[in-house]
Amino acid sequence: MDKEANKRVAEMEEALNKSNKVIEEFRAALEKFENERESIKKLSKYYTENWMDDYNLAENGEIDPEMPQGVLSEDALYDMLGDNYYLGLDLLKLATDIITND
Repeated sequence: MDKEANKRVAEMEEALNKSNKVIEEFRAALEKFENERESIKKLSKYYTENWMDDYNLAENGEIDPEMPQGVLSEDALYDMLGDNYYLGLDLLKLATDIITND
């Protein structure tokens, strides 16, 4: 028996199994992300059109202080939108790498 070939085949078999699992998990995560895109778009529109007004109303006590207001924090929404933007850039780079087999 060719020990080197056996070792190589075993290594590639393991790589194949791991890769299949990761691709399946990534596809599921991507589908979940795609399903959430409408909420992200809605939040982006809210940030540019209404956030400052609501923030000022909350600062003046005109929004119920008992209700959750994490969306009105000065960084949470901005940071999430930035993360979304940079995730898009990462996905573009990853897609290019996949297509070019880089």
